[in-house]
Amino acid sequence: MPYGFAAIELRYRLEAGQPPGITDPIGDSAQTSLFRDNKGHGHAGGLVLDLAECIWSDTIFHVDLDSYGYDAGHGIDLKDVAQSIL
Repeated sequence: MPYGFAAIELRYRLEAGQPPGITDPIGDSAQTSLFRDNKGHGHAGGLVLDLAECIWSDTIFHVDLDSYGYDAGHGIDLKDVAQSIL
């Protein structure tokens, strides 16, 4: 299951000026940073975890992400990002 690619993909997007609101790779706030420490641990309830959730939902539970109504509210289509990873 490629959920580890969630962190990699979001880091690439951060370097490209996306996603909205995320300004730092590492920091104390789940609203403005991807990770909370240098080891790459994501924030509980943060963007990395929410993207991994989409990957898990598709891979484990075979949820059709095209019709999945969940929106984590990050200003980025996590289901689309998950599908690009999968």
